[in-house]
Amino acid sequence: MTHLYADGAWLRALDPDGEAPLSVDPWGATVRVRRCGPGLHDAAGAYPVCPIRSDADVPAGLAILRAWGLVSVVLVTDVLCGPPAQALAPFDVARPFKKHWLVDLARPSISKHHRYEIRRAARACVVDEVRLVDHLDAWNTLYGALVARHRITGVQAFSRAAFEALARHPSIVTLRAREVDGPVLGMHVFALGDGTVHSHLAATSGRGYDLGAGYAIHAAALERFRGRGLMDLGGAAGLEEEDTGLARFKAGFASETREAWLCGAVLDPRRYGRLAAGREGGYFPIYRAPDLARTAAA
Repeated sequence: MTHLYADGAWLRALDPDGEAPLSVDPWGATVRVRRCGPGLHDAAGAYPVCPIRSDADVPAGLAILRAWGLVSVVLVTDVLCGPPAQALAPFDVARPFKKHWLVDLARPSISKHHRYEIRRAARACVVDEVRLVDHLDAWNTLYGALVARHRITGVQAFSRAAFEALARHPSIVTLRAREVDGPVLGMHVFALGDGTVHSHLAATSGRGYDLGAGYAIHAAALERFRGRGLMDLGGAAGLEEEDTGLARFKAGFASETREAWLCGAVLDPRRYGRLAAGREGGYFPIYRAPDLARTAAA
C-alpha cells in the first residue's frame, strides 16, 4: 500500500490545476510540480512531509529533477523515515525546521494532566471509527469552521475534491467523537504507513473543545494503533512557537521529539536568479515568500 504522502493521486488533489506529480525513484518519493512563472515550474514535497527513504540517493534524485528542467525543489523531511542529517548535505538548503512530537505506540506516555482530561472527556462523549467517505459533509463543516477561525490559506485550506481523494485512500483511518446521543464534536484523520502512523488532519467544534473531544479521540487512537510503531503527532501550527495550546496538547501525549528538516535546492541557477532578483531573506525558494506573494497579488 502506497503511503498517502507518496501517492500521486493525493498530491494531484492538492493542486488539481497544476502539473502531474513526478516520481523520484532514488528517493522513493513523489513531488508536486508547480508553475512559478511563464513556462517555468518548480517542485515541492507532499503536504505535510515528504517521506524520503532513509537510504535515499539524494544526488541522484536532484539530478532527475534538474533533468526535468525545474527551477528549484523544496520539501520537509518525514521524521519517521527520512535520511540522517548528514545525508542531506547535497541540498543547497538543509536546516532544522520544526519539532515533531512522537508517540511510542508500544509504551504510550501520557501526562497526569492529560489522563485527567481523558477521564473527563469519557463522561461526555464517545469515539468510534468511521469511513470518511460516508461522513464528508460533517468533516467539511468541521474543517471549514477551522479554516475560518484560523484564517487558513494555501494548500492547508483544502478543497472538497482534495477531501474526496483523501477519503478514497486505503491508508487512512478516521476517528469521530460525538456526544452521547448527540451531535458530532470532532473528527481526526490518521495516515498509516509501514509501522508508522501520522496524525494527518483534525477538526473539532467549539462544543467539542469544551468537552475535551480531542483528548477522547487521542486516547482511542492509542488503543486503535497500539503496537504499530511510532505515531507522529506533528508540530506546532504553522511557524508558531512551541509554547501554545496545541503544542502543550501534543507534548502531553508524546514519548519523544524529533526535528523535521527543511530541504531545498536550486536546480536552474539562471532562472532561479531571474525569479529571485532583488529579493532577500531566508525563505526558500525566496521568490515564493508569502509577503512577496501578497504584494504581487495586491
